[in-house]
Amino acid sequence: MFQARSSDMRKVIVSVLSLLLAFSVFSQSIPRLLKIADDLYQSDRYLEAIEFYDKIVGVDKENQFARFRLASCYHRTLQYEKAKSSFLTLSNTLNHEFRARSLYNYANLLKQESRFKEADSIYYFLISIPDAEPSLIELSRKQREGCQLALRQEKADRGFSIQTLSDVNSDFHDFGAIVNPS
Repeated sequence: MFQARSSDMRKVIVSVLSLLLAFSVFSQSIPRLLKIADDLYQSDRYLEAIEFYDKIVGVDKENQFARFRLASCYHRTLQYEKAKSSFLTLSNTLNHEFRARSLYNYANLLKQESRFKEADSIYYFLISIPDAEPSLIELSRKQREGCQLALRQEKADRGFSIQTLSDVNSDFHDFGAIVNPS
């Protein structure tokens, strides 16, 4: 009976040591993964960079730089829901250099969805953050003006309505669409 426990204990110890070794090897490769991801990002190859930033964030949850770049990649590849979620998570995490930019990008995505009131309140909050970059504060002020203009325009009766054509419009980013008479 003692031998069975000893054998089981050895298996547990070997498993734990294997996991620690694997984590150590992978954590040492994070700088290499980050270099690859950054090179892809700088080359505007955002879809490929997503894979690497995602792996980095999976291992190092505190790597705010990789999380911000991952959110930016989602944004640049039109994966707006993932971008919005990532920027929101970053903006709710205090004390890192990407918080203000994450708030700004999150508000921009809300504005893009015509959620002007929510976007306006985030821009307003962003203006009050003491460590926000002055250029970001100025942009936020201008974005607020745009939100308030849009809110006023929504209330104005223009005497017409816009309806999408199901034959032409889709949920994708179509452009130059035409209806073929045949």
